[in-house]
Order: sequence, then structure tokens, then C-alpha cells
Amino acid sequence: MSGRQVTRSLTPRKPHPLEAAGWRVDENGVKYIRVKGVRWYTNLDHGRRHQELPLMTMEDNLRFSKHKEINGKAAYDRYDNYDAIEVPFTDAIPSDYDGLMGVPVTFLDKYNPDQFEILGYEKSYHLQTRKYEIQVQVDKSGKKSNVTKLNDGVAIKVDRPPTDQTYYVVDGEYYIQQYKRIFIRHRGRSKRNEKVNTTLRTNITVAEICDGFVYNEFEGKGLFGLGGKLTIQPEYQRNYIYSDGGGKREQAVIHSLLKEYPLGLIYFNKVGDEKFEVLDGQQRITSIGRFVTNKFAITDNDNPKNFDSLPADQQAKIRDSKLLI
Repeated sequence: MSGRQVTRSLTPRKPHPLEAAGWRVDENGVKYIRVKGVRWYTNLDHGRRHQELPLMTMEDNLRFSKHKEINGKAAYDRYDNYDAIEVPFTDAIPSDYDGLMGVPVTFLDKYNPDQFEILGYEKSYHLQTRKYEIQVQVDKSGKKSNVTKLNDGVAIKVDRPPTDQTYYVVDGEYYIQQYKRIFIRHRGRSKRNEKVNTTLRTNITVAEICDGFVYNEFEGKGLFGLGGKLTIQPEYQRNYIYSDGGGKREQAVIHSLLKEYPLGLIYFNKVGDEKFEVLDGQQRITSIGRFVTNKFAITDNDNPKNFDSLPADQQAKIRDSKLLI
């Protein structure tokens, strides 16, 4: 289990800009800010820790993944120095792969000990299948250095030297190194082969999703939708981040709806009779709900426009857009 809601109190006697993802001032004038990028981990058990992560098969990931690093590839990349495949996103873990997989550290947010076992990380040297002797590191500026860094992480062999990242040369061959990885594999074939009941819905509109939409400005959370039946941001999900960086990502979601571009699959988990939680897609849903409730504006020909100031036909196009769930 991980936690992100870290707050810090600031003395009211000293001026301090309230520039944070969330902040408040109490009745005594004490300022509090929410510190982003800070996490804590614990092995405390709780019900949602055992919630199964919905996954696609390897074939479906290669065909339908929303990630350009996966979609359209012939196969997943394999490490040259570990007997494992590279899985750059937690939602791209293939449901039908039996071997070792390297996943990003953000996997720990979704780790279900009944579904996966953790076997090591990128410096679990007992799992290494190859060590590199002479290595030349070439950084993005072209500077070359003799290093041993390639042995301290996962390495992927590439056909040609990349132009946008540091790479390594060993015996005339080129390698790139991924950031921190955790090695996992599926736990128990019998459980993996159990049928998971899934339903694809193509008729749910934005208007239905935004019915009863509630957004918590302080915590940065889109809380409810679908007339109160949908929990948009369960506690195990990260806070809303699409408004960061000037809100380019949340604006892009709205422009995609206006241009009738697909937003990709959104996953709900049924947790009760007519009760659902968002497993994947809460950033997109929160962006839509925030715009429809006039929490931000998009730029149209250099003119900022919130939802209420859009022409009626554009409002209708957004409300009537159907999501793939």
C-alpha cells in the first residue's frame, strides 16, 4: 500500500507562497501544503490490496494498448542481461505471460500478492544472465566515458544508437538502460486461467458519466459520477495531475472529444449492485467532469472558453460523446 497525501505545516509568521497542488489555512493562520512526489509504503493488509488487476493478453496489448511504446510492436522487448521481458507500464502487464517481467516501481501501487509475486529488482545480481566488461557510455551530447553502469540495471539491445537518450556500446553493439525495475511474475496458473467476466460498453455518454460529478479542489480528486454510482478516484488511485503544467493534458482531452478522437479504453470495476470504481481512466474522466462543470477553460483561436461559453453544438458534441468502457 502506498500513501501520497503528505502535508507540511508552515509558520504563519513567515510569508510563504502557497504554490502547491493543495493547500489550506486553518483558524490559527497556520498554512498547510500538500507535498507532491512523496510516498510511503507499508505492508498493512487491507481489502483493496487483494483486488485483482484487470489485464489484457499479450496479443491484445500489442494490438490495442493505449501506449505507443507497446501498440503496433511485433513483441515485447527482452532484456539482454536478465531472462525477462520489459513491461514499461503496469496496465500493459500481459495476462497470459508465465515468465519473469520487469515493471516500473509504480507497480507497487497496484500490487496484489494473490495475483503476483515479486522476485527481485534491477540490482538482484543473482538473477543476471550476463555481465558486461568493457562499456562505453555515450550521453545525449555525444560525450563518451568508460563506465560499468550497464551492470547495475536492465539492458536492452537496440539496432542503432538512439539520438534522444544515453546509450552504451559493448563490443560494437548498442544498448539502452531502463530506469528502476521490479521483477515479477504471475502467481498460480490455475488462478490465471480462471475466467474473468468482462463487459464492453460503448453506449455510455459523457452526460451520463458527469451526472452528479463532484470534484474536491483541495485534495485534487474527482470523487463521484454516473449519478452517484461511480467512484471516480478510489483511495488507491493517484490524485488528479492533468491540470499540472498549465493544464495541457486536460485541455487535450476536451479537444479530442470535439475532434471526435477516441480517448482509449476506460476500465470500471463493479464493486456492488450498480456500484462501480474507476480502475483506469480517472484522469480522463476527471478532466471531462471538471470542464463540464466550468473548472477550467480550453483555448480556441487564442480565446479561453469554458464549457458554458462554447456554442450549443459543441456543448452537445461533448455531452453526447460515447466512451469505450
